[in-house]
Amino acid sequence: MAASGSDTTTDGDASAYFISPRRKLEILGLVLMVLALLLSLAFLSYHAEDSAVLREVEVGKVL
Repeated sequence: MAASGSDTTTDGDASAYFISPRRKLEILGLVLMVLALLLSLAFLSYHAEDSAVLREVEVGKVL
């Protein structure tokens, strides 16, 4: 009887790490929303004169 009890605990441990497909979609949705937020912040903070500094610097001076 003790052997059958140990079998059920190993099955329970394996299912403890299972992530449901619905939860995976929720996580994917959150990741996509964060990426969309970061991309929109990058577009909103863009200014044409910001990159002018990088155009004036020579590559040899940076290295």
